[in-house]
Amino acid sequence: MLKTRNLINYIPGIAAFMLLSCIHLNAQTGGESSKPQYVFPDFMESVIKMKNENTRTLILNYNFITEKMVYQENGQLFDLLNSELFDTIYINNRRFVPFEGSFYEVLMAENVPLFIQYTGELKELGKDAGYGTTSQTTSIQNISGIYSNRTYLNLKLPDNIEVQAFENYWLRKDGSMINFKNKKQYLEIFPGIEDKLDEFIKDNKIRFRDRDDLKKLVKYTNLQLSQ
Repeated sequence: MLKTRNLINYIPGIAAFMLLSCIHLNAQTGGESSKPQYVFPDFMESVIKMKNENTRTLILNYNFITEKMVYQENGQLFDLLNSELFDTIYINNRRFVPFEGSFYEVLMAENVPLFIQYTGELKELGKDAGYGTTSQTTSIQNISGIYSNRTYLNLKLPDNIEVQAFENYWLRKDGSMINFKNKKQYLEIFPGIEDKLDEFIKDNKIRFRDRDDLKKLVKYTNLQLSQ
């Protein structure tokens, strides 16, 4: 089943910045980088473009477990809140736009643009229970404690916690965000040109979990829509 979300107040392109004093932050202690729950291996200088023509440069990374932008200063980590005030965030020459409290990366800025949503979950590695088996009877307590105290989700995770990352792909069409996972769902988004798209997918062996393949497909789709 296709997943669709209304897209409200999304402003494509470049908007202006907002003063940091207008951004509300939740402090988190600690500042160590290279944590597996982040999209980038390190926090890096990033450019924030706001909707009210103000600008700001911050040290950012994106936590895909919490789906929050995280800001680093003086050895502390802060969640950037009030995401509806942001227009675009640039990290390492990549664009992120706010959507429903999280941020999606813009993979292609076409008439029908392509976005990627980074999500994830935590899993505790099983302990040796003997006889060649493992036990995860304590995992609920440990992971539950991490999730219930969001401070931990920005910090270095325990060694026995594994991070599982997922990528979800979205298109913006007719003012709505539409999620797709496979060829059938993709073709349903474009009635009238689905036969051409189906042929292109087969001829180019498009894989729907490969972002480069999806970029080719979305580029071709926009070309067909413009004719």
